[in-house]
Amino acid sequence: MADPAVPNLYQVLMIDRSADLDILSTVHRQLARRYHPDLHPSPAAYARMLEVNRAYDVLRDPVRRAQYDRQLDPVTQDWDTIR
Repeated sequence: MADPAVPNLYQVLMIDRSADLDILSTVHRQLARRYHPDLHPSPAAYARMLEVNRAYDVLRDPVRRAQYDRQLDPVTQDWDTIR
């Protein structure tokens, strides 16, 4: 179960769980432009860029995204194992 104090990957990218790949890519580009270390050399921008890239890497891959979604919703995970 996810720690409620830590933002999930959808919150990191500020998107809804139902967002499609086009929206995901658009938001990633916007956030990358905003926090890229070449444009904003602060340590906070660098850390934020790492979070954004990590979230994008997981959510753009359909298999990894499905696994992540199951981790977010343990009820669904239990249901899948019953079937």
